[in-house]
Amino acid sequence: MIERNAALNSRPRLTFIELARFYGPLAASDISVSAVHPIVMASLARNAEATFDLAVYGSMFAILILLESPIVNVMHLANALVVNTARYRTVRHYALLIVACSSAVLIILAFTPMGALTLQRWMGLAPDLAHQAASVLRLFLIWPLMLGWRRLCQGVIIRQGRPAVVGWGTFSRAAVVAGAVSLMTTLRGGNTVHTASLILIMAMAIETLVVSLSALRMLRAGVLSRAEAEEVPLTLGEVNRFYMPLMLMTVLLVTTRPVLIAGLARLPQPETAIAAWSVVLSVTLLFSNHARGFQHMAIALADDRARYERIARFARLVGVVSTGALALIAITPPGTWFLGRVMGIEGSLQGIVRVGIFFTCLVPILRAIQNSIRGVLVRVGATKTINLIALSNVSILVVGAVLVAWLQLPGVLTTAALFGAAYLVEALVLRRTLQPKPLPVLSAYAP
Repeated sequence: MIERNAALNSRPRLTFIELARFYGPLAASDISVSAVHPIVMASLARNAEATFDLAVYGSMFAILILLESPIVNVMHLANALVVNTARYRTVRHYALLIVACSSAVLIILAFTPMGALTLQRWMGLAPDLAHQAASVLRLFLIWPLMLGWRRLCQGVIIRQGRPAVVGWGTFSRAAVVAGAVSLMTTLRGGNTVHTASLILIMAMAIETLVVSLSALRMLRAGVLSRAEAEEVPLTLGEVNRFYMPLMLMTVLLVTTRPVLIAGLARLPQPETAIAAWSVVLSVTLLFSNHARGFQHMAIALADDRARYERIARFARLVGVVSTGALALIAITPPGTWFLGRVMGIEGSLQGIVRVGIFFTCLVPILRAIQNSIRGVLVRVGATKTINLIALSNVSILVVGAVLVAWLQLPGVLTTAALFGAAYLVEALVLRRTLQPKPLPVLSAYAP
């Protein structure tokens, strides 16, 4: 262990420029992904029945993101484990199994009576809202396959030190969505939820093609074959033991999305509450999803405590800037312009949205702290620890959603405050994990 720590501590110090070069493409990728939903919502907000359409879109995507949650960490899996062709094949096989399971659940929800039962009874949606959400969900049958394959290819690309390719692929998706939505708005005066969903599917297909071609070129160039003799092969059982806690963490966290919708659906004027919260969430994620790049950064670069601290300082700096920008949306005239002219949110709905954003404006800095620590834990295989800590976040949001519905609390304000509080508690618990007494597996990160 002493020799290992000495080797780790001999690594050169990371500079902010090096971190920015690594982080920039990943941030661009996450921002591009996050921009897609505000773009779609901006077009729906200009419809005659804007509140209803926004509520349908928000409810449907709460379900779809839950179905995505078992798959999204395939990128982390590939980034952490794919070091040769044998491991690539094992990880690919495992990823396709996860995709098949998610697709089966999607078919059940979209094409069977269980879907209507879930949306109406469990989520509490009105029959017309539930019917529209289910009909849109049917369009996304191929979505899990595209997502799983794209995340696998992205993980391979990042592992080989080419994160810029991931950024360009995701930028292509956002560009296609923005262009297609603008074109349909010009030609037809707006977009229905069904049309917007088809645009999203087309854009995802284009991004999947871009990253697939790039990953295929790398594989043909033999970048993985060179390490063939250096690592022992993985079994599906070993991959599952690594991935399952990480997957469960994401599933737990994302489950809160439909749970929060279910709480809002049981309030007076549920369509308004769901529509406003969907906008609040999409804008908050636009300013905070880039923090996911810090997890990849820590996985790839945090070999010791000194390098981790450098990454953490960089993450905090970016998080502070993002939190400040989100606060401007909530409390300044430019925020009024952004929500009104860019997002198309006007009148009383805009007022509700701005209050909600005010209570979520700390989320970017909290997610930056959170993801930099998660990356360390993923790197050393402590995914079960991440999963247990995530329960603090989930517990706050689930209990809060129940209280919102039971006590008929101010929906968007209370939900936004709970959202911020959940991230605060999780970030504090994660920080405690590294200090002052790190876990045995984190001895290289000891102060």
